[in-house]
Amino acid sequence: MKQLMLGSFLLLLPFIANGQQAAIVANSNHLAKAGGTLTIRAIASFEEAPGAIGWSIMLPPGWSLVDTSGPCRPEIAPPPGAIGKLEWAFVSVPASPAKFELTVSYPAGLSAGQSVSAEMLVCSNGESKSVATNRLSFYATAARLKPREN
Repeated sequence: MKQLMLGSFLLLLPFIANGQQAAIVANSNHLAKAGGTLTIRAIASFEEAPGAIGWSIMLPPGWSLVDTSGPCRPEIAPPPGAIGKLEWAFVSVPASPAKFELTVSYPAGLSAGQSVSAEMLVCSNGESKSVATNRLSFYATAARLKPREN
């Protein structure tokens, strides 16, 4: 797995399955010791639009959703302040690439072992299948936390 830049976002983990691609990107490669916010972009690319797309993103304890935004905001989204397992859904799937951003807050004094994981589900012809499972892990340094590939 590689780290690539996509505009100002750091591509963390791309996955491809059956002509469909899913990725999570982040706008920073470190987190402030004092706490703060981080923007994560979820991107789904496909050759033929499925009937629906769902994203499930698991935040670590102490992290919470600030906002969902972007060029293709899903019709179903968790409310600001949501914690833990967050779920979004495109009922009317936009043109590829379907992407949205979530801003999350994280607490001060984070320790090693922090991770954000994601899974994209595709529904087509009455069937639902998992296309991607992503995990972004962080490790502590003296000044900040940096992402580590799994």
